[in-house]
Amino acid sequence: MHKAAHTYTGENRLNRMCKMIVECVRDVLWCVCANVRRALVGMMMYNNETKEIAKPSELLNSIKAIMSVLQSIENYGV
Repeated sequence: MHKAAHTYTGENRLNRMCKMIVECVRDVLWCVCANVRRALVGMMMYNNETKEIAKPSELLNSIKAIMSVLQSIENYGV
């Protein structure tokens, strides 16, 4: 019976550790998303008067590059 109680404690520790990892990953993803959003806004070169993006092809290439980096990170499980 003592062994079962010990296993339960180990399961609680594992559960807490998993929750901490999930929270950490969530925080990292939030920071990444915020940085990508800022980068995109900075690259956009939006003209509010004409409602146009100055260099849409450059913006598209930049978005593709960012997506490539994010997909590489995802593939490595970081």
